[in-house]
Amino acid sequence: MRKFYNEQLASELNQRAVEELSAVHQYTTYAQICGNWGYNVLQHEFQEYALQELHHAQELMERILYIGGQLETNRLEPFQIPSNATGLLMEFDAAEADAIENYNRTIQLSEQVGDYGTAELIRHILSEEEGHKLWVQRQLDQLEHVGLDNYLTLKVDNEEEDEEED
Repeated sequence: MRKFYNEQLASELNQRAVEELSAVHQYTTYAQICGNWGYNVLQHEFQEYALQELHHAQELMERILYIGGQLETNRLEPFQIPSNATGLLMEFDAAEADAIENYNRTIQLSEQVGDYGTAELIRHILSEEEGHKLWVQRQLDQLEHVGLDNYLTLKVDNEEEDEEED
């Protein structure tokens, strides 16, 4: 067992890893839905966030093993599949808000048990999650200001459509 092993912290890190893997599943699903609707730009954006969440999950699992914990990441959290782009963005927003709250709690626990290396890693992930939240807030603001139809027009990559016609 490693110097910083703490059962409660290992459990929290496993939960954060499950949440990140669940976000990968959620955002990949949303990307495919957007692609099916023809919103290629939004599809690409969701794909990018899914990859970032996968990277977070990998970092968390590495840390769990480093501190001497066991991986308990063999389940995923359920998520909603809305029937429109606004709903997808709102679900993304809620997921990121939950992640920020959970990471703040995990930082506190890490510091309470004296594992400052884990706290530093979580701060880095938290910063990226806050960036995700800022992105989705901007999307929702744009949607409100320009309306759904105009917003979605911005999310279609006409160059891709032109290439398919050639």
